[in-house]
Amino acid sequence: MTEANDGQTPTAVTVEPKPSGENASNVVDHAVYAGLQKRYEVLNSKHTDRENQVKSLGEQVADLQSQLSTATQGQQSLTETLTGLQATVAEKDKTLTALAAEKSRWGIASTEFPNLAAVSHLVPVGEEDAMRTAFKELSAVVDTLSEQKAKDMVVGTTPPAGGGRAHPAALTNDELQRKLFETAGSEDYQKYADILLTRMEAGTLPSS
Repeated sequence: MTEANDGQTPTAVTVEPKPSGENASNVVDHAVYAGLQKRYEVLNSKHTDRENQVKSLGEQVADLQSQLSTATQGQQSLTETLTGLQATVAEKDKTLTALAAEKSRWGIASTEFPNLAAVSHLVPVGEEDAMRTAFKELSAVVDTLSEQKAKDMVVGTTPPAGGGRAHPAALTNDELQRKLFETAGSEDYQKYADILLTRMEAGTLPSS
């Protein structure tokens, strides 16, 4: 193929022939391969980034799990300590409650029943009204015993000390207290009441 240059001298132009047949197929495959290779490299780079992110997140999760384990152990230790403190506080509260009840009992005895102060421990601790009622009943018993003993002394029928009652007289003060409440209203009550009165007069009953 020729082309006029200036209208006078023809210039030869070389045209690159298009590949045909098997050569054309090779050219197309190479272009596709190059494009796929570039795409693969992009995807592979993204995949590598994702793997690095997953690895980093895995390390963060492991670190958080370690922190959680440490925190859980610390919480368990604090819980055990708190439980121990609560038990101690409960025991202290129980002791304070008992002391407050004893103080209340002593207050009632010393202000309202001073003649029973030495035997105030015979009255069980409890509500103030209940303790006050028990003191009144005990006071009535003591008054009755005092009157009876005075009558016995007048007529000369006061039994000898421990005569016929050696076993009850050997009771401790705590046992005597229990016997008084156990035999209240029975025939045996009188002998224990006599012992109580005798010990009160002799000053052998411990003060509360």
